[in-house]
Amino acid sequence: MEPFDLEAAKRGEPIVCRDGTPAKFVAHVPEACPPQRLVVLIDKNIFLCLESGAGSGLNEDASDLFMAPKKRTVWVNFYHNNFATFFNSKEAADIDHRESHLGVNRRSKRAYPVEIEE
Repeated sequence: MEPFDLEAAKRGEPIVCRDGTPAKFVAHVPEACPPQRLVVLIDKNIFLCLESGAGSGLNEDASDLFMAPKKRTVWVNFYHNNFATFFNSKEAADIDHRESHLGVNRRSKRAYPVEIEE
């Protein structure tokens, strides 16, 4: 998982706990004691964390925060020679199929969307 980024969380980018539970940034209070500077909402409960996103700061904790994985869709062409290629858009996959630079035909008449996490 991507490390917690306080500035990104302030901008509203999604955050999660170590186990993948969604968390919501509530406030950053720099004047507070270090273990209480970050306020987050997890499962309808308020938690206080270090600015680093660490829950307790002592050991790995279930409430440690991370940036949520970013998801995107890629388009995959499957070919008769047991080869596959992926593209960032359906249009690019279709162009590749028509140009057939691999010298083989696509197994089906379409590219398949696949959601991946980065």
